[in-house]
Amino acid sequence: MSTQNDSLRPDDIIINDDNLIQHVKKKQAAKILSMTKHEELSDEMSKILNRD
Repeated sequence: MSTQNDSLRPDDIIINDDNLIQHVKKKQAAKILSMTKHEELSDEMSKILNRD
């Protein structure tokens, strides 16, 4: 059975601060949602511009 530490390299940084981890996850989630909304808007604009 492998453990999480099996893949660590000497220059890897291990972060065990749950508050920081949650903050980063929330920021990443917000960024992903923002990109998704941008893509949806872009798709809608393309549909409007490509109407015959």
